Amino acid sequence: MMAIGCVAPVSLLLIWHFVPSVYHASVYRTVTHTALGNMVVEVPLVRSACPSPHPSPSARAALHLPNWIRGPNHGPNHGGIQFGGDKHGGEEGGWWLCGKGLGKDAGCVVYSFGINDDWTFDKAISEKYGCITNGFDPSPAGLASKSAYEKDTAMRKYSNWGLGTADKTYGIGEVPFRWPGIGYLTLSNTQPWALKTVSGTMRALGHSKVTVLKMDVEGAEWFAVEDMVKSRLIADGKVEQFCVELHFHPKRYKVMTIPDGEPGAGGFAVIGTSPDDMDYIGLLKRLLDEGLTLWTWKYNADDKNCVEASFIVDVNRKQKGTPGVDVHE
Repeated sequence: MMAIGCVAPVSLLLIWHFVPSVYHASVYRTVTHTALGNMVVEVPLVRSACPSPHPSPSARAALHLPNWIRGPNHGPNHGGIQFGGDKHGGEEGGWWLCGKGLGKDAGCVVYSFGINDDWTFDKAISEKYGCITNGFDPSPAGLASKSAYEKDTAMRKYSNWGLGTADKTYGIGEVPFRWPGIGYLTLSNTQPWALKTVSGTMRALGHSKVTVLKMDVEGAEWFAVEDMVKSRLIADGKVEQFCVELHFHPKRYKVMTIPDGEPGAGGFAVIGTSPDDMDYIGLLKRLLDEGLTLWTWKYNADDKNCVEASFIVDVNRKQKGTPGVDVHE
């Protein structure tokens, strides 16, 4: 269930100044959106959200860690580290984490949803920081990696389920995929798949808190976001870092960079262009209101409707008095 690329986006360069600067989504799972103002969410970039100090050069060399992030979205005093991404060259499969809260002594627990044949992220964070890392992927390619994933280590554990809207097993062809799914929704599961929510996974594994929650699951991340709202995983600080590829259907959403001079410059905005049966914008706005804080992100190399984002959960940044989505149980 690793990322396999997305379709080409529509140009967004001419629409920014037609969008109001403040938006509130107030309806959950609706197809009745009509006003553009209710179909936009801004995800501001908070450059100071990852303030971990640099380790000494000798400490970095001992851990074989890459250079700290440099570039327009990051300053030299921020503690971002890339883990994985070297299996196929480039950064595909790798994820940026903040060094804050990592380490065996900190009781670091990682959930990695979406393995396929690339678990370089899982290997790096388990071996270099001693984090107990739990991998999840029910797909044939993922299951083929299970033996190697767990070999010669107690730090990595593989579970045969994936992310879904409920804790249940689906028969052949019954998994409720969201775009892009498998083969852009042209294919389905050829074997029974067990799926769980994030909160259901935490209950099954006996964890009350997760240090890093990573997802690369081809649209199923929205089931997880839905559950994170319902279960208050962000609001109650039960997740510390959230790394995710967010997929936005190109016929329903446009994604753009917030330009310089605007509040939250360097972040991204998501604009709804047609109704959807799940309120992505309202759900994302709700998590931002609860303390989800973007500190680095990039577009997928193949499509600007797919965003690879790293968030810190900072409940002190909660936005007070803003309406969120109505969660219907």
